Amino acid sequence: MPERCPIYLVGSVLILLLGGHCSVKADLSNFLARNVRLTGQSSLYGEAYNIQGMQPRRDPGTARLSLRSSLYFTPSFSMAVDLLASTESSHARQDMNFLGVHPQWTWGRAHAGDYSEFFSPLSYNGINVRGGFVSIHPKKWRLAMGGGQTHRAIDGNVIHQAYSQYLVSTKLGYGLEYGSFFDLIFTHVKDDAASLSRPDSVDLWVLNPDTLETELDTIWVEPPYNPVSLTPQENSIAGFNSRLYLFDKRLELNAEVMGSLYTKDLTAQNAEISDFIAAPALRQLFSSLFSVNQTSRFDYAYHTGIQYKSGKTSVAAKYRYIGPGYVSLALPSFINDRKQLTLNSSWSLRKYRFRVGWDRRSDNLLGQKQSTNIRNQLRASVNSMSDRWRSSNSASMILMGNEARFDSLDWNYDHFSFTSHQSLVFDQVSSLRQIGVQYSFQTSLKNMAHANQKSRYHTLNLTSEIRLSQKLRCSLVAGLSHRDSGTAGSYMTQVYSVRASHTAFDNRLISSLFSSSSLIRDNRLVRTGITSTFRFSQRDQILFTLFYNNFQGSRTYNEFRTSLMLTHRL
Repeated sequence: MPERCPIYLVGSVLILLLGGHCSVKADLSNFLARNVRLTGQSSLYGEAYNIQGMQPRRDPGTARLSLRSSLYFTPSFSMAVDLLASTESSHARQDMNFLGVHPQWTWGRAHAGDYSEFFSPLSYNGINVRGGFVSIHPKKWRLAMGGGQTHRAIDGNVIHQAYSQYLVSTKLGYGLEYGSFFDLIFTHVKDDAASLSRPDSVDLWVLNPDTLETELDTIWVEPPYNPVSLTPQENSIAGFNSRLYLFDKRLELNAEVMGSLYTKDLTAQNAEISDFIAAPALRQLFSSLFSVNQTSRFDYAYHTGIQYKSGKTSVAAKYRYIGPGYVSLALPSFINDRKQLTLNSSWSLRKYRFRVGWDRRSDNLLGQKQSTNIRNQLRASVNSMSDRWRSSNSASMILMGNEARFDSLDWNYDHFSFTSHQSLVFDQVSSLRQIGVQYSFQTSLKNMAHANQKSRYHTLNLTSEIRLSQKLRCSLVAGLSHRDSGTAGSYMTQVYSVRASHTAFDNRLISSLFSSSSLIRDNRLVRTGITSTFRFSQRDQILFTLFYNNFQGSRTYNEFRTSLMLTHRL
């Protein structure tokens, strides 16, 4: 018996260790089940395309893999992942594939990889950046900074050519993201001048610099272009953005002021900072931060607004000024040299909702052009909804013209449109579920020094939805459009379509078959297709689509496209 004591002791220790290990494993499993949660969706998409009779408008084959998921470790920490991989990417244009990881916690968030952020409407918003970003907001303080590549170098033609471009952005503020705040913003965007080859001299002897036309007796598929027409740029944006809520958020005040320093060509000859800024204090500050040359310019932009909401009534006024030299390369698109005043109001009275608005825009802020364009737009709409009747009516008037120095440059453009949507909805047991009527009228008049152009459009659409059985429904649309134009003459457009939807296998299979036809003068387009979705589990489904277009008229072509997409819900 004493000889067996060590054996019993070792066995007891092993039992305790294994039992403890199982207990720890169970506790860990319970902890993960309570605190870790994965949500999102992944999809795999494949497409085949073919066209006969004209040049293809899509790739013959396309494949995409996408993932959007969020992993919640605790109620206060999560991590999202966005992924898109597609065969549609090309070395001749910007890359559409992206991969980004986005952790978020109670007092901040971050990005690694591809991301997009919003700083303000005039500074940085809506462009994709490949790099890193972090934003922290302890209590009411807000600090954000990040940057990366916004464009990759493309050595192609004039349309697709681009330098490698990089962005750095910072924001320091105080307040709440969805409440009152005040933010100081700085954004810097710069091209890499060495990312594209640039010849020392250019001799385009076949190009007439005055008319941009060839002097050769030939026809080019793609005309020559100046290889130095695209220049490396640099842009800095600095200013503030703010919002103030008062009276329990019934009154909202917002203002943004931004200054822009833009250099069109980094390789141009240098210039003195005194040529752009007269104040000595600002001159010293800018000279320590920026380098300017003969293509640099400085300008500013601002907008301010006020909005009041009380119950079912809202009134808003906004004013925006954008200088002719203001440029922000951190925005996907931007129109400068304009000022705009906008007034909007809406209110409800019983079952009716009314909206009225006015917008005025003008350009030529420095008076340097031969004319100043002015645009006024008036908008009004009324909507109502009852148990059976849905009604929507809207009208818009646009008055455009210019203030020209010479009569030959004068022109005026007036446009009026009216749209009415009326629909009657029946009960759930009725075979006729819905009928609707949509009518729109447009008229425009353009007066110029040498000619006047007037046109009118009338469009009428009739819609209906019929339940043929518990699992089969059908919708019908018939439309007529009449156009009377002084230049194009008078003609009628006809549009007809029918769609049948069927459900089966306890709504796990949903299929739709549709066909539409449009007739415009001597041109006819017939479009036929089918879409079918089958949900074979709670998390997985497959979508099949098939489209066929037949066009006959000025040219004849047949177009075919089919796709298959598998989706998994995490």
